[in-house]
Amino acid sequence: MTGSEITAARFMVLASGFCGWLGLFKTKMLVGWAGCTHRRNRMSRACPFSGLSLKPWYPAYLGCMGVLIWWFGTATVGMLIFAAVRH
Repeated sequence: MTGSEITAARFMVLASGFCGWLGLFKTKMLVGWAGCTHRRNRMSRACPFSGLSLKPWYPAYLGCMGVLIWWFGTATVGMLIFAAVRH
């Protein structure tokens, strides 16, 4: 792997880790932000799935997506380690 590939992989792993952390531990903040944006901005209300942020199951959805993002990051790290060991 080249240096730029390693840098891109590190950035992707850090970004997925941060997004997963937000989804799991900062759920109330994300729900509040989405609801505020939905109420304030007419353009965001025009989007087809903009009403999802007002549903009662939305915090659970964010938590599940946080776990899924962490699994995706773990699988990517595993594939990168496997590819580095293989060569």
